[in-house]
Amino acid sequence: MPKSITKKKSSPLSNGATTLIALFLLGCFLVFLLPVVVEAVFQSQLSKATTLPVEIGKVHFSLRRPQFSIQEIQILNPSGFPAGPLAQVGEVRARYSPSPKFVGGFELKKVEIDFKDFRLIRNETGKLNLPSLAPAENRNLINEVILNLGPVTYTDLSSGQPAQETFDLALSHAIYRNVKGISGILEILKWEILKRTGVEESAPPALPQIKPIGELPAETQSVSEAVPSAPGAADSKSSSPSLDPSAPAAG
Repeated sequence: MPKSITKKKSSPLSNGATTLIALFLLGCFLVFLLPVVVEAVFQSQLSKATTLPVEIGKVHFSLRRPQFSIQEIQILNPSGFPAGPLAQVGEVRARYSPSPKFVGGFELKKVEIDFKDFRLIRNETGKLNLPSLAPAENRNLINEVILNLGPVTYTDLSSGQPAQETFDLALSHAIYRNVKGISGILEILKWEILKRTGVEESAPPALPQIKPIGELPAETQSVSEAVPSAPGAADSKSSSPSLDPSAPAAG
């Protein structure tokens, strides 16, 4: 008679060991591998979106919730401007969900950004150091973006004599919905800075200096005779143009 094959039942102890090993491997992935991947992806996307050099500090992933934080981000000035950071970010906190598009990917759901400072510069040619926005393309929407930005230092080098002024944007927990990725965040940031500081994106054209060709000495200058008024000119009243109503204050 053929022998019947009996299946061995797995013991609860072996099941528990398998679960512990799986949790250990998942923890190692979240602690060691995923932060490195996120740092590389985020740095690449931020550099591509801003077309500027970007430096990123530490990335921390939560083992309990689908969220991570990035500390100490620096966005450096473009060429043609003084060397140094354009913006310094103390921390970025983000919540995400796994992406069905590719294994190990994720989609951002909520992003909160704490800026340390922002240094707006107009160079000698009248150009601002704001990053040029990438052309519109299909991006995953971020459900909610929160910006915290206080001081913005504006330095104007276009007039020959450097001038500097500091503004307090007072952006505290400012919420924006359905933002189009990193480029959308930069677009909001650019709009808020220009609106709240009143700085023009393009410098006004410099007026040419007009100097007289020559001047007569004071003693040789002749006094022109008074021209008699035309009839009826004394009775006419000059009316000043009426002022337009003030436009509502921006923001």
